[in-house]
Amino acid sequence: MAEKTSSKKMAAAAPKKDTAPTSQPKPAVQQSFGRTSGATSAAAAPAKKPVDAKERYKLIAETAYYLAQKRNFAPGHEVQDWTTAEKQVDAILAKR
Repeated sequence: MAEKTSSKKMAAAAPKKDTAPTSQPKPAVQQSFGRTSGATSAAAAPAKKPVDAKERYKLIAETAYYLAQKRNFAPGHEVQDWTTAEKQVDAILAKR
């Protein structure tokens, strides 16, 4: 019986393992709208509703912002950023 008692004491004295996650959270993906994570077949994918004008505008504005950010917000390219963003968003939405 002395052996059982000592093994219980040893188990109680053992340090607890840290169960906190060690990996950092993943950053948000820019311009990830319209994409899914994981492979799904076209037959299994639910039908997607069309994007309304307000949502499309928001997507274009966000995409244009990221394009400007890549250039460190250098002035004089706002129209180019907007038209490029429109093309990118429309291409992504057409694939949906």
